[in-house]
Amino acid sequence: MHLDVGQTFSVAVTDDLKLYTWGLNDFLQLGRSTVYSHLHSAPDYAKPLSKLLPKQVACGDDHGLLLDYNGNVYTWGANQNGQLGVGNSRYVSSIVNLKRLGKNIKYIATQGKTSYVINESGNVLKWPNPENVDKFTPCPVQIRDPSHKFVSISCGTRYVIALTNTGLLFGHGKNEFGQLGLGDYQDRDGFVNLKHFKDHGNKITQISCGHAHAVARNSSGAIFSWGLNANGQLGTGNLETTNLPKSIRIYDYKNNSYKVRCAQAGYASTNILCEDKRVYFAGVDTTTIKDIKLFTRLNYEQKIFKSKLPDDYSPVKLYTKWSHSIQVTYMVYADFRGCSETKLMREKILQNIVKQWESCYHQTLPPFDDKLAKSFSQKYMKKEGTGDAVVTSNLKKTQTTNTNMNGSRMGTQNSANKHSTMSNRQPSAYDSNFKSNDSVLKHKLEQMMNKDTRDFTAEEKRLMEKIRAKQLN
Repeated sequence: MHLDVGQTFSVAVTDDLKLYTWGLNDFLQLGRSTVYSHLHSAPDYAKPLSKLLPKQVACGDDHGLLLDYNGNVYTWGANQNGQLGVGNSRYVSSIVNLKRLGKNIKYIATQGKTSYVINESGNVLKWPNPENVDKFTPCPVQIRDPSHKFVSISCGTRYVIALTNTGLLFGHGKNEFGQLGLGDYQDRDGFVNLKHFKDHGNKITQISCGHAHAVARNSSGAIFSWGLNANGQLGTGNLETTNLPKSIRIYDYKNNSYKVRCAQAGYASTNILCEDKRVYFAGVDTTTIKDIKLFTRLNYEQKIFKSKLPDDYSPVKLYTKWSHSIQVTYMVYADFRGCSETKLMREKILQNIVKQWESCYHQTLPPFDDKLAKSFSQKYMKKEGTGDAVVTSNLKKTQTTNTNMNGSRMGTQNSANKHSTMSNRQPSAYDSNFKSNDSVLKHKLEQMMNKDTRDFTAEEKRLMEKIRAKQLN
């Protein structure tokens, strides 16, 4: 369901909130044990992290951040630069609960060795802070008007851009390529408003930062890009760097009548998902080592599904995760195969999912909403402030719709035509539309719930197929 990559390791979160990690473990960044080790090339279960019920996970170069559903922040991994936020740069061998941040943290982000959080008051805190005396302690980022409340933040290389609840953008950090979008090339110690959007009446709903460029989506579904353009990642048709946001044209659409659902910046590329299920790409093409200067359609349907995208699958979100060593792009889509609703009703359900999820773009599961509860299996929704799956009376009674969320990788690597491990989980035996009075069978199912589906025996696989058939009927 969710994936993030660091300089030396990667983290995946499945739809039942289990964490798998792989990569180097020289600073215990895999979060599995307190024993140092080197390369782990295959994903393996990180039990200590899985117990924390992750709402968000973010990877730095060699440290990790986790936000749980109760608003607590946990850090682990390397700390030689104070990146764990514990107030010093000493060695730490365990997963640390940053209680000094308080509870009800709303958002986390990290890139390199710097981390950011947004607290319940809408303020952004950052660490480490080399310019401060207490440089290893989380401190608020300066802003001229403290009345602004931030809801999300995106990190580039030594710069960040944050989004407020009123649709304004504020930039902070390095600006040698105009990546802050302020119309100049001066670095900023505190947050400064990107006045271009305010002056032109644009309310921004999404922001995503690459290495030294950024892309934003407004409430009308139009996109803007700015910053470094050495590889055509701005999609403007040239290689000219710009320090002000530029409105993007997609020539496949007559009169530029496109509407973007998601916009994501990679290290030196940009990916967008449109409302009509099309995906476009600009920047470095790793398959041909060429620069794509205009947004070009990516034929992900053929790569993943070997044909046109089936009607039962609808793209919900597009993610691009990057570090200085790796980049991964993947899609989360809704699986309507068990849904008996009409095509029009499915589209309404999908729009509700997208709208609710946009407020916390990198949240592992869709935010809970009463209107969506009827459309989801109880295993796929989490209520704010709880670690428990939400079961409502509506959910128990209404079984006309059973929408599952799955993830698939779309990258141009060798794995492009494979589904990620996040789409392999079988439906839970305890979903409300399956009941059994056989105590022996129940005991067997309890044992199966504690196993990875890849470890099922042939008998267990047949049993799960029977359960699935019963759920879909």
